[in-house]
Amino acid sequence: MISFLRKLFPGFENRSASTTAASGLRLTIEHPPEVIYAIGDVHGCYDLLLQLEGIIQKDSEAIDGEKWIILLGDMVDRGRSSAQVLDHLLAPPPKGFKRVCLTGNHERMMVQFIEHPRSALRWLDFGGRETLHSYGIDPRTLENAGKSERKLTQLLQSHIPEEHVNYLKQLPCMIQSTKYIFVHAGLKPGVPIAKQAENDILTIKADFLNDTTDYGFIVVHGHTPVEKPDIRPNRINVDTGAYAIGCLSAVRLEKNAPPTFLQAKLCSHHDTSSSFN
Repeated sequence: MISFLRKLFPGFENRSASTTAASGLRLTIEHPPEVIYAIGDVHGCYDLLLQLEGIIQKDSEAIDGEKWIILLGDMVDRGRSSAQVLDHLLAPPPKGFKRVCLTGNHERMMVQFIEHPRSALRWLDFGGRETLHSYGIDPRTLENAGKSERKLTQLLQSHIPEEHVNYLKQLPCMIQSTKYIFVHAGLKPGVPIAKQAENDILTIKADFLNDTTDYGFIVVHGHTPVEKPDIRPNRINVDTGAYAIGCLSAVRLEKNAPPTFLQAKLCSHHDTSSSFN
């Protein structure tokens, strides 16, 4: 993960070395690619992610130049296949693409639970149980191990690969391009970009969603589910509730074209994809 970020973001080592845990890692795209596809909250929906990446590959066939996929955080929890999602994201991206993932509040909660399980039990009620089940930890085993912090820690270490934990710890909370800023939840109105707190970036809702501030960039985000992708003058929301309604969305951002949305849906919804402005 570190070597990959060095290749994508010049000066990565200097930025990461000076970044505190409170502020989170922020990265800058100095030379934007021809197209970026930003994917909303996956939440453990592995099949939908594979389906959407296939749709993105087909959609991009006529586009020349560098192509990126950015996932906007909350890849884990709530859905049934978080472990498989992380395995997939640690594997090579679709052919012809570079792929970068942001951290969301669910990734942060998962890491906190793994490191200090007894003090982060609230995660279990926010999709954590489903995530642990995807690693083969059933509710009865979890309950028995939970009586002892030592046993609980051992259980987690024996089922959750260290590679997954290290990957989650290194995810950035913000990627800034010339026209767009990619974050999980949003930005705090009235606060300069450089001084945005990580907690706001990962969890903010109403203050950001109800604001019409021109940040100098269009904020591309997820976190708050909407019925269909929502485009505003200052922001684009791509979270369409994958785990709840079976619809995972992405926005295509080209240099010289308006944003376009693509979707993957569960088979029970009949349509497997759609594109609309």
